[in-house]
Amino acid sequence: MTSPKIVVYGNAGISQEQLHSLYTRQIEITPVPATYPTDRLDYLAPFDLVLLNSASESEDDLERIRALRRHYSSVPVILASDNPTASYLVQAYRYGITDCLLAPFNSDQLAALVSVYLKDPGGSIGHASMGLVPTAFQAPLAMPALDAQADLSASFLGTFRLFHRGERIDLPGGNRQRSLLAYLVYHAQQQVHRDRIIRRFWPDHDPDCAKNNLNVGICNLRRFLEPYFTQEVICFQNGYFFFNKELRIGRDIDVFTHAYHQGKDAERHGQDAEAAAWYRSAASMGTEFLEEFFGEEWTVRLREDFTEKLFSALDFLSTYQQKNRQYDAALETLRRMLYKDDCLESVHAKIMQCYLSLGKKEKAVRQYHECARILQEKLNMHPSTEMEALYRQAKGSE
Repeated sequence: MTSPKIVVYGNAGISQEQLHSLYTRQIEITPVPATYPTDRLDYLAPFDLVLLNSASESEDDLERIRALRRHYSSVPVILASDNPTASYLVQAYRYGITDCLLAPFNSDQLAALVSVYLKDPGGSIGHASMGLVPTAFQAPLAMPALDAQADLSASFLGTFRLFHRGERIDLPGGNRQRSLLAYLVYHAQQQVHRDRIIRRFWPDHDPDCAKNNLNVGICNLRRFLEPYFTQEVICFQNGYFFFNKELRIGRDIDVFTHAYHQGKDAERHGQDAEAAAWYRSAASMGTEFLEEFFGEEWTVRLREDFTEKLFSALDFLSTYQQKNRQYDAALETLRRMLYKDDCLESVHAKIMQCYLSLGKKEKAVRQYHECARILQEKLNMHPSTEMEALYRQAKGSE
């Protein structure tokens, strides 16, 4: 069987050691410099995936993403970056990246993400989140609830909730304590340096004061978790905090991400029905990410990433439902998108199209006026010519 082949652009985000770990997993790596012309990739074809190994936030990188998507629309493109701003990450998704890998990450996490987008029938690459998804759900069926057998499970979609072996437990008092706990559980599969936590939670404090605040916070969280476990939960070694590796930890965001990746894979292979089923499962898990920590800086980029994935899933699902004349279902899907962002004119247009297909012209007219009002009030914009054409159709002038 031919080994999967990856083209790696640049050398800034992924270490040579991590790339070497992919070699050992029977993956062929073809490194090219960051300046390598996109149109010359044909000389390296065929390849299965492109890794953008760049820590910069340049327009050149965005243009490269756009060129890759234009020339190789079916090839996944993963951005590996150190600390991109939320706005840059959103731009990268809009230009066409399939996924992103944010530092710090280890070799296993790199391999886990890569494995989602490569054909790996032998399972030699592995997937870090697959342990959270029972075998019965590795098909486009209803998504599982949080693992009741996990020592500690966390729900990030909606409000933050914590469970010990299926039983919900009360969270510690104080927003900062709960936010610190959510941060640590979110990063439970990796080690987080003390200084990184301090920069996230006490960036403007005196270093000694910030370190003391962190020590007090960790001490309080350990005391909070102590009644539920016989061993230490939050460990510390050589400047890094990490969760006890003997504990089985489940997170709903991992289940969502797995379903999203499965949908992307099916979509890429033209399996629209399977993709729609996976996307429906992912979207059913929720539309908010840690909504009570909306103002916390550490959640911004993660929330943007979740929202981009959610919108991608809902957009494909609504298009599939319209194509198959499932107009009522499509309307429900589209309204979920407007709930998140009511300025999306394309979504208003799709709703109008559904109403027109159902013969409900008066509702299509109302939708147009609602869209026009929102665009004027929030963006000082007018509806596009496409929306005007739908409006004239609804009014019966075409």
